[in-house]
Amino acid sequence: MVFLIATATALWYFNIEANYVVKGLKYLWSAHIGSLSFASLLVALISFLKSAADNNNNSQNGCAACCLCIVRCCLSFIEELVKVLNHNSVIVMSVTGEGFIDSAKTAIYLIYNNFGLFVAVDMVQFLLNVCVLFLVVLLPTGLGLVLLKLTYNQDASA
Repeated sequence: MVFLIATATALWYFNIEANYVVKGLKYLWSAHIGSLSFASLLVALISFLKSAADNNNNSQNGCAACCLCIVRCCLSFIEELVKVLNHNSVIVMSVTGEGFIDSAKTAIYLIYNNFGLFVAVDMVQFLLNVCVLFLVVLLPTGLGLVLLKLTYNQDASA
């Protein structure tokens, strides 16, 4: 999904006349399916290792349990790091047409050189997600509860 959106945006930005989604699907299946599969494989392997560490928590030894907890924490951190790197690598891949490794290098370079901007955009995204959550979920639910209460009170008093 990220690849198609980024490809459509790049085609629009560079003013290439085409059906953006069809062209993005063509690029995906003809040139980048292996790179996207490799990116997914990385996340799947780390998730598998994390799951294996989570299922192996019946140790009687306190030191082993502590080490296992540290391993789980490190794997969780690495999993989140790889997810962020994959997300940005796929975006770079769709714009430049590079393979996964080269686009990952470019993504690391961009994140490292623009870390403050990267954090600021991430904070704005978090705030927008909270606002959307409020507007889409909590506000209609609260409004529905108030209307239900008003309707129920009118029925009970009649």
